[in-house]
Amino acid sequence: MKKWKFGLIGCGRISIQHIKAIKENNCELVAISDIIKEKAEKCGKENNCEYYTDNQKIYDHLNIDVICITTPNGTHTEIGLKSLRAGKHVLLEKPLALNLDDVDKLIKTSGETGKNLFSVMQVRYNPAIIALKKFKDSLGKINQATLIIRMTRPQEYFKGWRGTKNLDGGSLINQGIHSVDIMQWVIGSVKSVYAITDTMSHKIEIEDAALAILKFENGAYGLIEFTLNTYPKNMECSLTVLGENGTVKIGGKAINEIEFWDVKDCEKPEIEPGLKPNVYANGLYQGSCPNHTQVYKDLIYDLENNTKKSLRAEDAKDSLRIILAIYESAKTGKEVFL
Repeated sequence: MKKWKFGLIGCGRISIQHIKAIKENNCELVAISDIIKEKAEKCGKENNCEYYTDNQKIYDHLNIDVICITTPNGTHTEIGLKSLRAGKHVLLEKPLALNLDDVDKLIKTSGETGKNLFSVMQVRYNPAIIALKKFKDSLGKINQATLIIRMTRPQEYFKGWRGTKNLDGGSLINQGIHSVDIMQWVIGSVKSVYAITDTMSHKIEIEDAALAILKFENGAYGLIEFTLNTYPKNMECSLTVLGENGTVKIGGKAINEIEFWDVKDCEKPEIEPGLKPNVYANGLYQGSCPNHTQVYKDLIYDLENNTKKSLRAEDAKDSLRIILAIYESAKTGKEVFL
């Protein structure tokens, strides 16, 4: 069986999970790149691989099959396009880009080059989410869904590129996109959005709070409450679904626990505990559950079998479209149709 060889661009915090997943899937990390020399050297030496400060070395590397991109959000498009045009498959961290035109460029280039463009939405692998998706039809017609994201981020978190318009893009894009993805994946396509956003507690260029009302194509209504101003720690990340035959709430700190399940003729399923959320700043706040090993497992399966188990850019685009509609509605004060 082929041993797939990876290159990684961007040695920030999330790269640790990608490197771990590469190794756990019996693949080889050939080379890494970061524009900060100290980061590149440290990561390269720790993982016994080649390291560079010039991304072109990764694009041109003859022994790399797949390039994993874990750089700041605003750089994803340029690096993704160059990777695809270099003849590499690409795994691109969320978000795919900061606007839909750039996402379309990436998708088009993937088609033109014949190389796969994979996206990372690892929260879909939370056992509680898998159970909700599996038994969703038992709820019957969905009437309403409520997504609550009550997080905290200290001001120190926004050092460097985070919190900037051009490189971060927005807190919903950076912190909320996984949960928005789960909402639309479970409930269905969104028809329209009406929203407000604000920057309440942080010195940043982007929002730290948002409220949105959604109308879904299937007739359901949705609510999104998002904040980074929960004191002193993360409180919850949850999705509550109200159907004609029952109610389910998937909650916990990272939308990873079945908190309520009352569904006609459908007992609460027994699920594996799953991975615990990433913890940062000495427990002050959590990230998502690091299911990256499963992301890579499905990616490799697809490469070897020409299947589509893993998430592709075309599907990952939906959550970004919703968030951008939220921003547009907040800017104009009007309902935005998708």
